[in-house]
Amino acid sequence: MASSKSSKSILTSQVIDELKTAFPKAEEFPKLPIVESVILAILRENRNLQDSLRALNQFRSSYVDLNELRVSELREIQTIIGHIPDSELRARAIRKFLKQIFQKNYKYDIDGIAKKTFKEAKDDLKDYDALASDFIMAQAQVQTLGGHAFPVDDRILLMAKRLGLVEQNADHANLRGILEKNIPKAQILLAISLIEEFVDSVCTTEAPKCLACRFKPVCPGYEAMLNPPKVKAKEEPKKSGKSSSKATSAKITKATSNSNTEKPVAKADPAENTEKPQTDSASPKPTGKPVAKKSGSATVAKAASPKPVAPAGSTPEKVDSAKPKSTPKPADPLNPTTDAIKTSEKPAQAKSAGAAKPGAKKPGKKSDSAKKKTKSVPKKSK
Repeated sequence: MASSKSSKSILTSQVIDELKTAFPKAEEFPKLPIVESVILAILRENRNLQDSLRALNQFRSSYVDLNELRVSELREIQTIIGHIPDSELRARAIRKFLKQIFQKNYKYDIDGIAKKTFKEAKDDLKDYDALASDFIMAQAQVQTLGGHAFPVDDRILLMAKRLGLVEQNADHANLRGILEKNIPKAQILLAISLIEEFVDSVCTTEAPKCLACRFKPVCPGYEAMLNPPKVKAKEEPKKSGKSSSKATSAKITKATSNSNTEKPVAKADPAENTEKPQTDSASPKPTGKPVAKKSGSATVAKAASPKPVAPAGSTPEKVDSAKPKSTPKPADPLNPTTDAIKTSEKPAQAKSAGAAKPGAKKPGKKSDSAKKKTKSVPKKSK
């Protein structure tokens, strides 16, 4: 099917002609008063027409008038509507619409709107919240006001996309413009009933009966279902694989760049460690046992033990310099030579003891003073 405007208009007329032969017993869409038309539109949007008419007829039989329906509970209205997911929303919309009519007109007979011009009647209906919906407004126009409109809901839009009447990205307004342009006003009510029958029985939303459809040879939706595009199916995994590989390669390059930027930071720590020994190199490195400890221990040992080391063959009493003799014995006047020899031998022994250990200075000094004292003794004897 071509996508030009002329081909779409021809296709639309062909679809209506085929539906006339497919549903020869279809009747025109019924005309109703304005209030009942709005209530039926609330019940019918995205729902089967037969179920909507059944609920409307039950409202007529269950309630005395519309005022009783207005003051009834939501549960009662939901029970009449049926078990559908949005029954509460539909019940609230019906009751709100009736309340707005009563507050504005103090009655429910507003059929006088139909006597006004189409523009004036449309402006009056805009005051009600329910008629803000394009679907409900279009149904009120065509069913009550005698306008040229085609109500389009989600079911009809899906059918038109399957048959190729509109593009896949089209909305409700696009389809409504095409149908209103290509269907004459005299046939609009019948066309609504034919399309409603086709959507409810053949081209359903959840499970379409494509094998029983007379548009099967020219339906793009059926052709796409039989022959899915293999090229796209193959290209999508490749594209996804490429994108994923690109993403992973980007992650890898990012990780490598981060690692490269982190390398100089890692090298900075060893540099600092290498600089520390350079700063410490000014102080001498200890090798073996510390020299300071040796010198310290030696000085402490020398200061603590002033005793000189005794030479070989000497007695401890003669070597002990810790108790030096304060005064030598008086010289023998009869034998001065022997006394001089003895006194001269003692300083010699003290000198040998001082030479053995240079740290013992006190005994050496004492030995010198003793030597002077011993030398002066012979002079006094003379």
